[in-house]
Amino acid sequence: MHSIALTAAYFGQLPVWIDDFIETCKYNPTITWFLFSDGTDPRNQAANFRFVPLTLAGFNNLAERRLGVRTAVSRPYKVCDFKPTYGALFGEHLQNFDFWGHCDLDVLWGDLRAFITEQMLTDVDVISTSAGGLCGPLTIYRNLDSINVLFLRAPYEQILADPANHIFDEQGFDTNVKQACAAGELRLLLSNLHEYDGYHAGVPPGETACVWRDGRVFCTPEQRELMYYHFAASKQWPWRTTWTPDATS
Repeated sequence: MHSIALTAAYFGQLPVWIDDFIETCKYNPTITWFLFSDGTDPRNQAANFRFVPLTLAGFNNLAERRLGVRTAVSRPYKVCDFKPTYGALFGEHLQNFDFWGHCDLDVLWGDLRAFITEQMLTDVDVISTSAGGLCGPLTIYRNLDSINVLFLRAPYEQILADPANHIFDEQGFDTNVKQACAAGELRLLLSNLHEYDGYHAGVPPGETACVWRDGRVFCTPEQRELMYYHFAASKQWPWRTTWTPDATS
């Protein structure tokens, strides 16, 4: 089985749903998560979830050493521009994995392996969970040096040094990956494997467009199973609590 590591960097107080997030990770035991953060180590623990202490200053120093970019990230949201560089930036943590990906924390995970199949991992090098292009909340890359340094083809120094967010993980790096695919350098799959809560603005207050049951996520308006649900618009953990402090790990 191909090994997969998903990475996230988050600075500041961790979201209130972090323990619930980790609980949904537990239902995907063959995938490993790394969270690089200066927040408090979450109470909920999982064998496949690794909390790596990292301050924002430490992140800036790491970027300078690994990427050769002198930057001073002061706003946590700016970190999103660095997602395409995570294969190089966090390489020491990812070296033993076949694939790595960047992900967000405002997501509810379903059964990832039901959608990211072994055949897909054999046939494809970059997997985006959006049909339109690269997806910030989850894109997965084969862990190859040639892919991990694709960001070098963009004006990355200018992008990463600029305090403003360029949405490089989606609208900028997207061009580099598609060009590499067209040149036959890699195999790219764009597939709509998730749902975003902004798509269902008409859902009545107090209800949800998503249901999580025993490690699987369903879009209730359309009655279909999802790989994951992204609640970026509401920033509220959908439907139910999956973990309590008294629950066993």
